[in-house]
Amino acid sequence: MGFQYLFWGFLFRLISFPVYGFNIPPAFISYILFIIGLNRLIEYSDRFATSRTLSIILLVLSIFEIYTPSKDISSTFDLLNLINIASGIVNLMLIYQLCKGVAEVALSRDEHQLMETAILRWKLYIWGFVGFIASFFLVFAAPILGGLLVIATMIYVFIIHCLLMGLMRKASRLIQ
Repeated sequence: MGFQYLFWGFLFRLISFPVYGFNIPPAFISYILFIIGLNRLIEYSDRFATSRTLSIILLVLSIFEIYTPSKDISSTFDLLNLINIASGIVNLMLIYQLCKGVAEVALSRDEHQLMETAILRWKLYIWGFVGFIASFFLVFAAPILGGLLVIATMIYVFIIHCLLMGLMRKASRLIQ
């Protein structure tokens, strides 16, 4: 039931939010759930082994994000910004490996619809990442338009996380 752990990991990522600087619940819980689930899926695809390694990296990086002091958006670039950028890149790689792993396992079991769904989820996720980057730059050039794009991207990313949870649930039913 490794996919069930991934489902819960995505749920914890979705509901993690800062309260007075502390992430409640901490994001590292989601990565622990990912690691447990991926340990159970390694036998099905090498991509799950890669995903586990990426989850371990994210687990370590997320420890630095347990407490995030509030600061002005115009503050200088610091170590936390660098950690957030690294986390974003590693997270992008994780989602790619997860979706490709699900697609590979689905194809090996002639579950073509699940394979196509996994590939589509990756494409949707990458568009959310592009939207996030675009909104980051646009907020400085046109604050009102950038702010609207930030809100739209946050809603989009929320929906994508729900769709990824659905993919994990569907993979759990069809594959295991």
